[in-house]
Amino acid sequence: MFRFFLYTCMPTAALLAAGCRPPVSACPSRPSENPWCSLAHGIARQIPADLHDVERNRALSDTAITALDLGAHKQAAAIAYDISGWRRGDLLARLGHRCHATGRGDAGDRFLKAAENVARDTGLDSWQRSRIQLAIERARASRTATQRSEAARVTRLDTADQAALLPDLMQHTVATSNLLDTLNRLETVSRQTLDLDLAAGAFDAYRVVYQKAGETGQTALYRDRLNAGLTLLLNSLHPAIACDKLMEMSEAAWRLGDTPFAEQMRREIDNRLGQIRADMRLPVQTRYARLLARVGDARQARHCLAAAETLLPDPAITPAERAAAHAELGAAWMELGDAAAADGQFADAILVVKTLTNSRPRSVAAVRVCLTFARTGIAEPARLSEMADLQNRLGDPW
Repeated sequence: MFRFFLYTCMPTAALLAAGCRPPVSACPSRPSENPWCSLAHGIARQIPADLHDVERNRALSDTAITALDLGAHKQAAAIAYDISGWRRGDLLARLGHRCHATGRGDAGDRFLKAAENVARDTGLDSWQRSRIQLAIERARASRTATQRSEAARVTRLDTADQAALLPDLMQHTVATSNLLDTLNRLETVSRQTLDLDLAAGAFDAYRVVYQKAGETGQTALYRDRLNAGLTLLLNSLHPAIACDKLMEMSEAAWRLGDTPFAEQMRREIDNRLGQIRADMRLPVQTRYARLLARVGDARQARHCLAAAETLLPDPAITPAERAAAHAELGAAWMELGDAAAADGQFADAILVVKTLTNSRPRSVAAVRVCLTFARTGIAEPARLSEMADLQNRLGDPW
């Protein structure tokens, strides 16, 4: 049933819609390089591939994605070719997506072709090829109708990746004229027994329907049915994932001025936070505090952050995770306008990284802290110098 619903969301379906290496300069860049991403890149490259290939490629990929999100496209493209395996293909497809979104179709096509070449590597597992294809289809879904994804390609993805792609397809195929039909199909899917990935994809699909209804001020017409469908799906989601999805829905409601629905989503989050283990709850609660700050509830955001800080000593949180958590808490305090609290957390993040004796956890934690600083816009040279000094002290034991 879920696959059938996904198929009907393809642009070609009547029910709803009626390698070679590209030059790194192919896609335009706003800032040439982000210094924190440059530092993270240098740290990640020192992780030995023969000992810690997964950690190395994940750190490089996270760095490139951060650079891409911050507009440093050339920097992201350069990092792509230090990455091996499926993550390189995923990043190349993301670069293609960004080029298409900024009107550089030829450059985007070259990146997508390069990603397809990576996906043909016989050494990849099927799920890894599917993950690359997911990124490619997301890029295709954003192109003009004649160039978009085809059902035959989409249905060759792993089921979990099909579910992840569904909201992207719906953004371009669902309109107010077929909202009711789409909602009927979603409700049929929601009544099935779904695994976590399918439930998460369906939840995102409900959010797309809700946002489409909001474009014409029709949220009130669908709210009760959306509520019922989401309630069914929440039973199939881990509380941490459920909270993330509820945050996205709540923020969408705030943007549409639908305060009652936004508050209802917040109550659902509040009911689930206590069910999450400390190491998973800490980042979720920090993100929740930032959402509260964005929607103007500074008092509750402060309370939420203070509660998150009490989780830091929990033994379930590794030292490397603790360093990243301090940095994220600092970013949240900065969003609330509390520079002193933010500065304290940033200092603690660097201090925790310094206490890590083995280079593997130190480098992984340092990359995560650098990328949080990049996204937060930290500009103090002293902070950059402190972290650069850590890079110079990496070495055995790994």
